[in-house]
Amino acid sequence: MSRPVRLLGLVSAVLLGALLGRVLAHERGGPFSTPMPLDVSVWQVISPGLEAGTLHPGRGSHRIGSALVITDHLFFRADRLVPQLTGVAHAVDIQLAPDSATLEVLLGRPPGGMVRLSPETHGTEIKLQARSGSLVLQTAAGEQVLGSAAPERLELSAVGGSARIAQITVRDEAGEVLLHRDYRRTGVAKRTLRHGMLIGALLGLCFAVVLPPLGRLRGLITGLILLLPPGAVLLCPADAWLPCLERLYLVDWAPAQLAWVTLQISLVPVGMAAVAAVCRPVWLRSGPAPGLLLGLWAVLLVASIGLHAEPSPWMAAAVIWAVLPMWLVREDPDSSRVFLALDLAALGAVAVLGLGMGLLLATLWRMSVVVGGAGVLASRAARPAMNLLFVLFLAVLPAAESALQHSPLEATWDPTQLQEERPSERGWRDPLSSWVGRCGPEDAAQTRQILVAGGSSAGGAYQYKDDPDASFVAQMHLKLCASLPPGIALQTHNYGRGNRDTFTISRTIEAMLDKSEADLVLLYVGVNDLLADQYPMSRKEREQARSERNLALQGAAGLARRLRMVTGLWLASRALPDKDAPSVPDVPLADATENFETIASATSARGGRLVLMTEHMRREQYARLDPYRKVQQAAAAGRDDADFLDVRPAFAGATDEEMLVDQNHLTREGGARLGALLAATLRPALFSQGSSR
Repeated sequence: MSRPVRLLGLVSAVLLGALLGRVLAHERGGPFSTPMPLDVSVWQVISPGLEAGTLHPGRGSHRIGSALVITDHLFFRADRLVPQLTGVAHAVDIQLAPDSATLEVLLGRPPGGMVRLSPETHGTEIKLQARSGSLVLQTAAGEQVLGSAAPERLELSAVGGSARIAQITVRDEAGEVLLHRDYRRTGVAKRTLRHGMLIGALLGLCFAVVLPPLGRLRGLITGLILLLPPGAVLLCPADAWLPCLERLYLVDWAPAQLAWVTLQISLVPVGMAAVAAVCRPVWLRSGPAPGLLLGLWAVLLVASIGLHAEPSPWMAAAVIWAVLPMWLVREDPDSSRVFLALDLAALGAVAVLGLGMGLLLATLWRMSVVVGGAGVLASRAARPAMNLLFVLFLAVLPAAESALQHSPLEATWDPTQLQEERPSERGWRDPLSSWVGRCGPEDAAQTRQILVAGGSSAGGAYQYKDDPDASFVAQMHLKLCASLPPGIALQTHNYGRGNRDTFTISRTIEAMLDKSEADLVLLYVGVNDLLADQYPMSRKEREQARSERNLALQGAAGLARRLRMVTGLWLASRALPDKDAPSVPDVPLADATENFETIASATSARGGRLVLMTEHMRREQYARLDPYRKVQQAAAAGRDDADFLDVRPAFAGATDEEMLVDQNHLTREGGARLGALLAATLRPALFSQGSSR
């Protein structure tokens, strides 16, 4: 075949591949597109799998393709979406995407206003209306009265997968539109289409190099085999990537990122086949002068290893890996010259990318080079070539482990930390203040220190992370500063953080007291203790299990379990939790009592005083925290250095909608009210006693 014909074939294959890549990206590129976060001024997203107030693209509910996606989670309940309306919703028109899972809608108060909708049962065009005290469902099949409905709030969630909404319109009692969003016009991102064209072009080039020398039948079979891995990735359902992400505990990744990485890995066999095909004719040529080549190879070898010299097992493995070509040099100098010339690329990969990904890519390159020269090596040095290929095959797993341990997965797949499932449960051992306020003279004779600890409702980042002064902690501080006695300064430390509970607070109270030197400790807790119940074990029991597993990882017996590949396989194959199995509170009442005692004792040992407060919740849920409130009262009554403060009077005369943005997070008005109550209650005791600080 002449050179112009071969060139025309390569160009045609590249163009055809680019065209097919564009088509496939348009049809199957949704999972590979970075989702767009929802407008937080329109939607409040309550996502239990994320840190409060954080909307990682694709990890929580988002916009992608032609739909709004309400995310379901593998280990947690599905997200809840609350539209931010200026009025009360009385009617909702919803168009579901044909591939949507069941959508759960709450229009009013549970359980009467709760309904589950699916395309299979109700079609895609659905209307809900609260009419004359009843919830009315209108579909293509007709009208149906579902039960009672008292319009109060609107919430959306998903059941059995991710619900997909193509269009939604919300109206008030008079029929005025409160919210209208049409997501049908959003298509696959242009960046994804460009990437699809590029990958298609590269695949076309690779197949144009690999397949023609094999003949029609062998080429067809080889092409189909090489296309199986990327084909399986492209056919993977869009909803499969987030469960894989959560199963593998990739807490800092988005589903689109995992999809791209998986697609790239699936293309490795194609790349190796192309390298082998390109190297095949090179083996038929005579290599460069042996002395010069061997010297250049040795210099690059020393440089690549020396750039990453560090005392570790991977350095020893890298040295052994590096000298493998000497096996072939000793047996067949003629073949070794070609191999050493091609091996310069492998050493360059190690020099540039290090002992992590560089070592893995270099190993795969060497395997491809040896396979490409199989015909020549079979006649010249069959046995050493087979030995070299076998050792390289065995080296793939250690090289992959090295790549994992030199990547961010080294920390993510730390087996000593994997008991903590939620991202917001990480980092609690090193408590950091979310806000610090100070007022009064810099040279004040006395400085009063206040420490506030609790979950996201105390930290305030969930509701108003861009305006921390709106939290009840800051409002209390500002009101106390307004009536500060002469010669006294005040400093307030807010250690409220998402998902913190008395388990984490009791085990870090010493560190918080060391940093704040607090005279007064305020504990605003309850919801994360008693109402967080997603596990069959309490937080204390999970920590005990984690400690026992850490002991099992010690010594030589735990070496295999510390490997990141073993950890990844365990994560991928671990049993899923039974969502119907009974769960227990993260901090049961007995554990909470112990934690209160620990916190109070630590505070008292520093000469401080503890104030216990139960979080404010919606009135219909007061009863859920009544047992917790009583435990706090009993704990305070049993000590002379602790008090219980009932915060409910701060919200008297106001509706839940005015005081709360959801179940327990305060609005700005709610924060101002609680801050005023705390300032008025604490002022006499705070400024009437002496302080050594």
